[in-house]
Amino acid sequence: MVSPPFLYFYPNSPYSRKRSIVVLVAGQEQVAVVSLLMLAGLLGAAVVGQVMVGSSKGLSRPFGYFGGVLGIAIAGLMLLSFYPPTLLVLVAFAFAGPWAQAIGRLRCLVQGCCHGAPTLAGDAGIVVENEHSRVAIAGLKGMRIYPTQLYSILGNVFIAVVLVWLWTTGVSLTLVGGLYLVLAAIVRFIEEGYRGEPLTKIVAGLHIYQWFSVGMVIAGLLVMMLDSPNTPPITTSSLFPALGIGMMFFVVCGFAMSVDFPESQRRFSRLSG
Repeated sequence: MVSPPFLYFYPNSPYSRKRSIVVLVAGQEQVAVVSLLMLAGLLGAAVVGQVMVGSSKGLSRPFGYFGGVLGIAIAGLMLLSFYPPTLLVLVAFAFAGPWAQAIGRLRCLVQGCCHGAPTLAGDAGIVVENEHSRVAIAGLKGMRIYPTQLYSILGNVFIAVVLVWLWTTGVSLTLVGGLYLVLAAIVRFIEEGYRGEPLTKIVAGLHIYQWFSVGMVIAGLLVMMLDSPNTPPITTSSLFPALGIGMMFFVVCGFAMSVDFPESQRRFSRLSG
């Protein structure tokens, strides 16, 4: 039995949009590498989600942003050693990242994941009443909470605009890739300070993902120190292949990240309660 589509199925899969953008800027000749790295990212997101959150009665299919970044990075670095154009594909993923994240956060609002903590007195917030929402699983149904998904959307739109400007001016690939890591980590660090998911581990007074963000800042700074070719111009020659490959991957990721089986207790069966 598939749960009601109005609650759990959000058709604009961020991963399909991301794949389309990556093919558009990297070129249609890189479709195979893009596909491989996208699958590695999806696998990494699922594995890290299980390691950090695991399966529970109310949540059995978590996906982790940092796991997706790690999966793409590991697979990309392995390919880079014998296929140098992989660098362009990796940076294309960074270029597409904020767009995918901003779109994906709309789905988070629908589902209730990545939700905020209860607001302090006088602070603006949102109220979620749906009993199937992840907000309800956290015991925050009917309470005013911070709209952390909106914070993420605003931050990622800013990052996207900066990266578009840099790409079109022809800066080095490593500057684009490294700056994405730094800016995305800063946005996530701030966002985590307002999030209220009870399954998130606290380490030395900070959410575990805030520590991951610190590590990502360091990685981004190291990337920006490396020499590389400049960004190529964006053309429309790859538009139709990009749209086609994006629609194909939409089916895979749309099912993996948007369809629940509410009566099942199996691992990876549900994203919500």
